[in-house]
Amino acid sequence: MTNASDRDIRDLILEKVEEGLIDKDYLILAMLNYMSQDEVADMAQANELIDESEEETEEIESLLDEGMSPEEIAEYLPMPIARVMEVAREIYREEECA
Repeated sequence: MTNASDRDIRDLILEKVEEGLIDKDYLILAMLNYMSQDEVADMAQANELIDESEEETEEIESLLDEGMSPEEIAEYLPMPIARVMEVAREIYREEECA
């Protein structure tokens, strides 16, 4: 007979979800609230739940709004200046079309 402490806790929790003993939405919120921002980001990237370029774009846009130049942003993040300039051009094009 298998002792509950010998089993993988992940399997046990998944079984409880499948049996309807734990609500999926509750489990998701519990895990997200327990994990740090970095852990959530790592998990999301590892499972391709978020597009890194979307996250980068938002960060660059925020820094541009704060008045940083593309060169300062490239140094601050750090990332290639070409990527920062590409995002900046996209943002400016969107603003012109709006």
